[in-house]
Amino acid sequence: MALFYHGLNRSELSLPYMSRALLLLNLSCGPDHPDIAATFVNIAMMYQEIGKMNIALRYLQEALKKNERLLGEEHIQTALSYHALAIAFNCMGAFKLSYQHEKKTFDILSKQLGEDDSKTRDAQNWMNKFKMRELQKNAQKQKDQAMNDASTQKAIDILKARPELIHAFQAAAVAGGPGTKSSSSNSSLNAALIGETLPRGRGIDERAARAAAGVRRKAAARGLLRPHGVQVQPLPSLTQLINIINSEVTPDAVENGDANAVKKEDSNDLPSSDATDAKNDQPSKPVEEQAPIGLGKGLASLDAKKRKSKSKAGA
Repeated sequence: MALFYHGLNRSELSLPYMSRALLLLNLSCGPDHPDIAATFVNIAMMYQEIGKMNIALRYLQEALKKNERLLGEEHIQTALSYHALAIAFNCMGAFKLSYQHEKKTFDILSKQLGEDDSKTRDAQNWMNKFKMRELQKNAQKQKDQAMNDASTQKAIDILKARPELIHAFQAAAVAGGPGTKSSSSNSSLNAALIGETLPRGRGIDERAARAAAGVRRKAAARGLLRPHGVQVQPLPSLTQLINIINSEVTPDAVENGDANAVKKEDSNDLPSSDATDAKNDQPSKPVEEQAPIGLGKGLASLDAKKRKSKSKAGA
């Protein structure tokens, strides 16, 4: 039944039957029997087809241990266990491990059957395939690394040419908080801009480059490192400061004068209309000049005393 469902590509339905067959084999033949190892290999192939590679590897490794213990390390069945492990590692992308296990298979088959046997030649062909795939994987990895380095350098050049982007990234990092990914990317960006992580070619003094990066880092920590194109706002001149002070003092003096006028009106018991009539009946007096702001009332009092003395002398 397990093989029937496996032929229909329904390996998930065949696994319960394989578990039942494995239980019956353990009861009838015992755990140390070669058929148990063969059943382990069949169960591993079914788990491999449904994508459960970790469980498949466990069954294949148990089958290899049983074959080595029961049949020997140079038996053909042991070679087939190595080949099954090589195929499993190939499905997982571990081509180096696939080549190593297939090399074991080739060594056993060439010793038992000879190098001219079809199974030995098949093992050699598998070795060549795994080796070629490993080389292609390494070449693709180097190509991706080169592309990443080029794109990183291009991004750094763009940011150096446009300092406003740096301020935008820093503002986003501050808004995101110290524990977010943006803060880590901001720190790496600042390190690249300071010159700590830039790739250097041959003929460049590493000590001088590290010293310059340290100076830039200290200047950035003190706030002395400014990007190009940022203008520093100049301090206001002395005349502007004096005008600001005078503009702040004048309204206070006006408010004080209004308050004194209100107090004088409150001191009079006459209503507002009578007060206006009384003012019209009284002779007009010369308007006293207001004392300069900040000099007090000393000059104004002196002028009043002079006028009183003149009036007495005329009388």
